Amino acid sequence: MGIITPPCCALFSISGLIFLGVMGMVINAAPIYIKGIKDPEAASNTCYWGAGCYAATFGISVALLVKERAMGRRDSLEDASDAYGQFGADGKQRLVANRAGAGGYGTH
Repeated sequence: MGIITPPCCALFSISGLIFLGVMGMVINAAPIYIKGIKDPEAASNTCYWGAGCYAATFGISVALLVKERAMGRRDSLEDASDAYGQFGADGKQRLVANRAGAGGYGTH
């Protein structure tokens, strides 16, 4: 999953949620402004169901965004531990090779 996916989905979901919610309210309040609606109650309920689906997608996107950020922080803590050294079984600190060197991060 790319880093842009959850924020992008959240943005589109919240815009769909707002749009369909407003459309449902307009259909309830004044169905004469929208042509071709034979049953305003059914049409507004359909808008509200669609807004509910967008709300669920928004919730999932936010949960994934929180998860990605939490995992990113944990990974950066693990990288910091590796970069500055680890403690061996004897309790003495042993240094580890820097990951920026040959074969590490930053090389392709």
